[in-house]
Amino acid sequence: RSANIARVTSSDYFQQTCPSGFDPSVNLVYTGGGHTVLQFFTKEEANRFAQTITRQVTIDYPGMELFVKQLDYDETREPGQNLNELSRLLEVKKSRREHAFRTYALGIEQTEGAPDTSPIRSNFKLPKGWLSSNRMDVADKDDNFLAVVHIDGNAMGTRVQAIYGDCKDNWSECRRLLNQFSTEIDQHFAEAFNEMAQELADNLEFRYRKASKKYLPLRKIIGAGDDVCFITAGKHGLECAASFLRHLSTKRNSADGELYTACAGVVLIHKKYPFRKAYDLSEELCRNATSFCSAYGGGISALDFHVEYGQMKNSLSAIRADYITDDGARLELRPLAVTGTDRIPLQRTYHFHTQQLRKLSDELRQQEKREDGALARSKIKSLRSYLHQGE
Repeated sequence: RSANIARVTSSDYFQQTCPSGFDPSVNLVYTGGGHTVLQFFTKEEANRFAQTITRQVTIDYPGMELFVKQLDYDETREPGQNLNELSRLLEVKKSRREHAFRTYALGIEQTEGAPDTSPIRSNFKLPKGWLSSNRMDVADKDDNFLAVVHIDGNAMGTRVQAIYGDCKDNWSECRRLLNQFSTEIDQHFAEAFNEMAQELADNLEFRYRKASKKYLPLRKIIGAGDDVCFITAGKHGLECAASFLRHLSTKRNSADGELYTACAGVVLIHKKYPFRKAYDLSEELCRNATSFCSAYGGGISALDFHVEYGQMKNSLSAIRADYITDDGARLELRPLAVTGTDRIPLQRTYHFHTQQLRKLSDELRQQEKREDGALARSKIKSLRSYLHQGE
């Protein structure tokens, strides 16, 4: 669905559907994340374009809701004020569900066939020598967990408002910068995803060196501007999220000259867990990481995660209530900062967290080799209940 939304709000779709009424060099202001702003010089042109596009969308994608709002440009106001008012009026229209252009399904359904395990065409740059699959159990048979990762850019609205402030009386310059800003967001987030995929492939190369077919355990679900969601095998979820944030932090948008920061929410689930609940929780974890970054003044990329064992709580706050000890402390130290960590306490950084986890794992492994001091797995697991007693 995200791919369909991206298509119907793209310049290619507008040119294909309304070739005589749309020219991107003349009409396009900016597009990205399912939103598009266009300019027309007469109300008749705008009406004709809107009628043509909304009609074709209801034919091509039954059930999709498309909202269109027009606003006469007020020359006495700044470009940013006009665009903010347009966004406000569109949100009002959406909240009231007024004039949503849609076609309801006819109730004629076709049964799906058996799941297709053949290689699929990936919507990212697949590393050389690797295949993609729409079944994670084909890509990684040994991992009982899936990782659902949701990533969202930080302070994008603030950066747009800053562009408005730089172009107070110049609509042409504002339009140029907004178009450049949105185009480079799409480009840089896609590049970060491709670089993350390559890093994952490089790390798995030795493991799969003898396999006749190598399936990369990575599936991109949403890629709409700064809004990204993907699935990977459970054991790769945190590292993939951190890798994406690190690669993204090296890129700079030339429209405002700023580097990117973003936040990620990672949910580790069993393969039969409802995807919708996992996706909603990943969004909530992402928002929690964003609040963590804001508390330190921004300029930080962070991630938050949760391992879901089937408790099916309704909110992150309800889940985190189980991590409070008898003396009022918290058992989890999340979210964790991935980049921009110079102002963050050391124990709240992703690097320190993983470093300590590896150290503990190595110590337990060494302990298991000692005949006189071997620790039974049941004894280690029983420590979990005692942790709740507090310090």
